[in-house]
Amino acid sequence: MFGQQRDVDLILGKTGSGKTTLARQLISARNRVIIADADYHEYPAKEFLTLDELADYLERNAIGRGSFFRVSYTPYEHEYPFMCDVARIVGNCTLVLEEADRFPDPRYCMEYQEIIARGRHDGVSIMALGLYPALLPSMLRRQATRIISFRQHEPADIEWLAAVMGEAAEQLPNLGDHEYLEWYSGVGEMRPKKLALDSAGKKREDHRVAKN
Repeated sequence: MFGQQRDVDLILGKTGSGKTTLARQLISARNRVIIADADYHEYPAKEFLTLDELADYLERNAIGRGSFFRVSYTPYEHEYPFMCDVARIVGNCTLVLEEADRFPDPRYCMEYQEIIARGRHDGVSIMALGLYPALLPSMLRRQATRIISFRQHEPADIEWLAAVMGEAAEQLPNLGDHEYLEWYSGVGEMRPKKLALDSAGKKREDHRVAKN
């Protein structure tokens, strides 16, 4: 067991709102990260083209709580359960779900349900990015410890966010470019924050690993 503490971060916003840039900044501050990408290749991580290469790398480099790795793989739909399982087996890491609203309903994917409901037992945090909050699994939304939302316009999305954030959600349709609201348990009044942009945050080194 790795302990009982873990984060479940939801980063929400439309394409171009800044959520990927913010996620890159957060990922860069974490030492053990597994990214279920959506073929965007925008994260500071070593990219793999096959599951076998990813599994082999983690087997050699993810042993021990002090080891460092940031890896990325774009899974096919039938490979989603593997991404959840490998994070649980490795433990003490952050599983990043790019376009999390494309993932299956965890009620019909036991591995996904397990990592959401019981990931804390293995020290697995989740960072889920999505376009539409209302389409994220309710099980994942209920476990959120932090919600970061850029501008929102869809009534269903604002309604759910208002149920969590309260009156602060009324600001969401009027947020400016790269502005967001950040909610976490116990937070008081929420004011819009501005995403810090710099040249380093926009650059990405090519870490892709070619097929043999």
